[in-house]
Amino acid sequence: MKRIILILILAPLLTFSQKSSGDIAQEKQEVAPSKNIYKEFNLGIAVMDNDFAFPGASFLFGKTNYFSNNTLLDYQLGIAFPSIVTGKIGFGIGNEDFASIIGIRPWPTCPYLQLSLKERHNLSIEYGFYDGYQVTLLTYGIRF
Repeated sequence: MKRIILILILAPLLTFSQKSSGDIAQEKQEVAPSKNIYKEFNLGIAVMDNDFAFPGASFLFGKTNYFSNNTLLDYQLGIAFPSIVTGKIGFGIGNEDFASIIGIRPWPTCPYLQLSLKERHNLSIEYGFYDGYQVTLLTYGIRF
């Protein structure tokens, strides 16, 4: 008799706690893209024509939009030394834990590849031309 009472109590609880495949599909559709607004400090080195290197730094404000298909859009704008004003916009694959981003820096014009770890540590390499020089930029950034 105790078993029957226990089954009658537990059976409704188990059925109410289960999700149907329709409920799961509806939850997946309702997931909105997430975003991260941040500040970033970068230190780097610019190698010009493979002859000489020059240090640089920047402080940027940025935003990353993460989409449900494992893609993201990252953009930032800020101040820099020696270029005074800088920014970047990129599109990537990944999530908050790890992302690979390709994009462009409008000024000085350089395409870039960036690797982002835990939304905090960023390593980028950029290649372009500035005032007639071939420039390779290597930067490390930390977000907060």
